[in-house]
Amino acid sequence: MQAQSLPTPRDLDRLSALLHQQGQWLRGRQPGRAMADRSAMARCFDTAAEQASQALRAALTAWWPDIPFARTESDPRRPPGSRHGIFWLCDPIDGAVQYLCGLPMWTCALTLVVDGAPRVAIIADPTGGHLYRAFAGHGAECGGERLTCGTGRDPSLATLGTSFPNHPKRPQTDTDRFLSHLGRVIPHVFAQRWIGSATLSLALVARGVLDGYWEVGGDESDWLPGSLIAREAGALVTPLTAGTGILAADPALHAQLAHTLRGSEPENPRSA
Repeated sequence: MQAQSLPTPRDLDRLSALLHQQGQWLRGRQPGRAMADRSAMARCFDTAAEQASQALRAALTAWWPDIPFARTESDPRRPPGSRHGIFWLCDPIDGAVQYLCGLPMWTCALTLVVDGAPRVAIIADPTGGHLYRAFAGHGAECGGERLTCGTGRDPSLATLGTSFPNHPKRPQTDTDRFLSHLGRVIPHVFAQRWIGSATLSLALVARGVLDGYWEVGGDESDWLPGSLIAREAGALVTPLTAGTGILAADPALHAQLAHTLRGSEPENPRSA
């Protein structure tokens, strides 16, 4: 695959319009209240997510026919059907519980992955009315304004986001680790909040609405779009501990949060 067949920063406008359109379509299909039937919830989610994915796939394939397309269930380090390590990764609804319960704080996200790293990321927040986007090396923006993460925040004044392992299939060890980290950090920060969507939480770090975000586990594909946008806004994004989880904040606050969350002296962090 030649370099000229890849998207460039000038393609962000049409990609943003595509994500906005699908986000609004999904919002129009969102239930107005929580459902009592699990099978109905599954049908609602699967139908909406699949139709949005098909629309995204059709447009992207028409524009860049050589780039494969995958949903977030794929391993970002093993692109499907590509010898070049380049593919689109789509998460049509990140924040499924919120979506199915008629709540805000869910997103529609698209990432161009190149050799396991995000090159382009676009996140539509349909209920909040925001669209975040970034091209690696060119900064991040929202609504035409360049994003810059918060700086110099004292931990005692910091508001953090997290996601807790509430899916029944998540191992008990993830829950135990989450509770351990939560117990360490709460006494040292102004507020700890759960936004719901990891993608949106990381975008809010980029916007300076949240001062930091942390999560246990290994949901790398969930973190790819938001991590690029946060990093391009100046945040340091690393594993939370020993190559797992994620921690994002401005560099100074990151070091202090790492010390608190890990329960040890801050490591020399490697970028996630």
